[in-house]
Amino acid sequence: MAKNHLDYLSKTTVIPATPAIPAIPTIPVACVFAVLCIFFFLNASGCTETGVKDYTLPANPLHEESPNSPSSESFPSSPESSDAFGGENTSLEVVFCPREKCRETLTAALNTSRESIHCAFFELNLPEIISLLEKKSETQDVKLVVDSLHYDHVHNLSFARHDNRSALMHNKFCVIDQATLTTGSFNPTERGNFYNNNNLVVVSSSLLAQNYEDEFQELWSGTFGKGSATTNPGVSGKNQGEDITLASYFCPEDSCADVVQEHIRQANHSINFMTFSFTLGPLATDLIIRHRANVSVRGIMETRNADNRSVYNLLSYQGIEVMLDTNPYNMHH
Repeated sequence: MAKNHLDYLSKTTVIPATPAIPAIPTIPVACVFAVLCIFFFLNASGCTETGVKDYTLPANPLHEESPNSPSSESFPSSPESSDAFGGENTSLEVVFCPREKCRETLTAALNTSRESIHCAFFELNLPEIISLLEKKSETQDVKLVVDSLHYDHVHNLSFARHDNRSALMHNKFCVIDQATLTTGSFNPTERGNFYNNNNLVVVSSSLLAQNYEDEFQELWSGTFGKGSATTNPGVSGKNQGEDITLASYFCPEDSCADVVQEHIRQANHSINFMTFSFTLGPLATDLIIRHRANVSVRGIMETRNADNRSVYNLLSYQGIEVMLDTNPYNMHH
């Protein structure tokens, strides 16, 4: 049984129980898509509590270290320390739907292909995207993996496969000519494009695209769940003359929650987050610690997932500014 979120707090710090709110139906997927400082955690989906280290709230959270806190050596290497960085001239485009045109942006990216398109989507039902992939498959190497829950939309495509398991294949990415990738929270569906709040990221980087291609090949070969860890997650380059650093992690094999946790602990000025679902107690504990260390912490959460399994009550009670979205559909970041 999962621990109550308050179990992660130090016994030396007395925190009254938070008032309960009525249970709201929710989708049992704990995913965090976080932008911390200059790091983009791309498509960090499928995170589970088993991938997070326990961390006890110190009696004085203003101290940077405590006897109960794990050393930084216990975490995965930060992108800065990776030897795989290349000096690519990287282009980066981020769009937010429904305010901006995710469908058209994805279509434009797919239309640049000359040799191959490899996509993994939790769900795909936009007829324009399906037709485009069908047309491309006549002359190019097109492959598609979808979650078994939504295979019925594409079952007639000769280049489509599904995961055939109870857990979710929750990816949302395409690798184009092994040089460009699309990723983010956007499912190419009617709801995803016209109603839900989503983001779509288009990155031109052969190094980062290779990470996604490796992940896709695992899925295509039938390896779902915990595959091989990403060897070199980070790449650096320039976008419109600015130095940027991008890192990609795949759950559960890359311990995505641990990576997010590491950077939360390193934040000195601000942490802004948006999450469709947030149930990981240890991450909430670290946000509270940074908040008490005078780091600005603000968040937006999907209203229907702010139930008793969520950390919403805990964060709000600790004085962290957390808004609930007002979209009658889904805030799906």
